[in-house]
Amino acid sequence: MKVLVVYYSYDGNTRFIAETIANELDADICGIHPVKEMKSKGFFKYMWGGAMVAMKQKPALLPFDKNPADYDLVIIGTPVWNSSMTPPVRSFLDKYGSGIKSAALFCCYSGGMKNTFAEMRGILRECGIAGEMGFLDPLESSEPESAVLARKWANSIMQ
Repeated sequence: MKVLVVYYSYDGNTRFIAETIANELDADICGIHPVKEMKSKGFFKYMWGGAMVAMKQKPALLPFDKNPADYDLVIIGTPVWNSSMTPPVRSFLDKYGSGIKSAALFCCYSGGMKNTFAEMRGILRECGIAGEMGFLDPLESSEPESAVLARKWANSIMQ
């Protein structure tokens, strides 16, 4: 099975989980990068990021070197902002979602996942969802435990 892990990461948590999953499954990996990255930190990061989510913004993305439609399974990762997926992931799903055959979804969160997976599934309504998993602050809580959990989940979606 040909697998692609696609992710957006602002603080490194989602990248850590994406890389762990890609290594476990010997999958291709591709980061989602907006043309213009938000540079806010601290309180302003939450203000601007939350506002972008609330307005359902879809920032322009840098080109991908891989086509998600060429894969049997696309594993998509996002941080949770304002109880939802990030705007770059929304852009990715809007552009490539209709060509994805099967997907698995993961997110990294601090406060909660709330609407994240429901909104992602809503955009991916034509594709099968192999699994969903949330990771609570992987780099803040316990990297080794988060990595074990990510590897177990990755293997479970392949069965």
